[in-house]
Amino acid sequence: TDNAGVLVLAATNIPWSLDTAIRRRFEQRIYIPLPGMNERAAMFKTHLGTNTFHTIKEHEWMQ
Repeated sequence: TDNAGVLVLAATNIPWSLDTAIRRRFEQRIYIPLPGMNERAAMFKTHLGTNTFHTIKEHEWMQ
């Protein structure tokens, strides 16, 4: 079977609990840390926007 051009991408929140057989099948691992407070606020502003009905105040998502 020709696998040229095939990309397999996986993501998990708990990489330490993956079976070693699964982990060794991936050639490369990229760690992406959790976003900081400023990044989280930017994501909330982007996804909630001004046209979305919500009652979340900015100080609440900064907690």
